[in-house]
Amino acid sequence: MITYEWLYMLAGAAFAVWAALSLKDGRWGNAAFWVLVATSFLLGSHLSDLANGLLVLALVAIAGFGGLTRSDPPTTTPDERQAYAARLGNRLFLPALVVPLTAVAGTLLYNYTPFGEIGLFEARRETLILFGIGVLAALGGAMVWLRPPLLASAEEGRRLLDSIGWAAILPQMLAALGTVFTLAGVGEIIGGIAGVIIPEGSVFLTVVVFAAGMALFTMIMGNAF
Repeated sequence: MITYEWLYMLAGAAFAVWAALSLKDGRWGNAAFWVLVATSFLLGSHLSDLANGLLVLALVAIAGFGGLTRSDPPTTTPDERQAYAARLGNRLFLPALVVPLTAVAGTLLYNYTPFGEIGLFEARRETLILFGIGVLAALGGAMVWLRPPLLASAEEGRRLLDSIGWAAILPQMLAALGTVFTLAGVGEIIGGIAGVIIPEGSVFLTVVVFAAGMALFTMIMGNAF
């Protein structure tokens, strides 16, 4: 059975490749940062809470002390990109369309045909797993079709990732923060405060406070909320 854990392995492998490319260029801070992220994906489920916490602190330290720098991997020139665009036109979008099409079509096929009875994918995770399969299919198809250098996709991914920098791990950090808030009962406390402020039976004020609160907490905490 293909489980959700396979997606973490796939993501971890990608971060490990980017760490290796950074190490090859002598960007030690970048290499250390991305290898720690790779470790969290590859081994996070097997590490203790303390080890994962120390890993996060190490990531914060590297980013906080300016250890991340922008890379300059080899890429095509503007003229080469323009020539590709002129020759291929809108067909350049085909690899990008493979990903959602694989996820949607695969999910429908899996859930509404006897194929789903095989139990190939973890229950209720099939869409995300098929999304990952779509990424691999799109990458493989693009490599066969466009025939770029073998490491072109990895180098372009590293260039984009280094441009984003430490903010690339915000979804993970905020999701973890959201879990902490849930376990700490922050939602119940906020709900209790709102119940005291809003008069009982006031539907309008309830809607206003709910909408404003959702917007405010989303701006403050992103996906943690």
